[in-house]
Amino acid sequence: MHLVISVLCIVGIIWFVFAAFAFGHMFDTIGTEGHHAGHGGDMPLRMVVGTTMVMNLILAFIAILNGLCGLNLLKRRNHGFTRIVAIFNCLMPPVGTLLGAFTLIMLSRDNVRASFAKQ
Repeated sequence: MHLVISVLCIVGIIWFVFAAFAFGHMFDTIGTEGHHAGHGGDMPLRMVVGTTMVMNLILAFIAILNGLCGLNLLKRRNHGFTRIVAIFNCLMPPVGTLLGAFTLIMLSRDNVRASFAKQ
């Protein structure tokens, strides 16, 4: 499931890029009407691009963390890292909260801890 969240984050990055182009075009069209040259009509466009870049960086970070967590779960490695990512996922409702809680419950079982210890 962590790998699915990782793929969904990548889809979100693509969506934010397309949304930035759409909003950028909209603000560019609105910004050029009634503004004289030199009055900063491209400020909304810069804000949209900046916000999109920040959101893409956050989503890329989440995608990388969940991808690594999913691989660690498959290979039964890095119990601590997997627990930290699960706690971090609890802060992202609704799917992240469910995934994080389920992962924490599963990681707390004795047989799961034993399988991580064997690796």
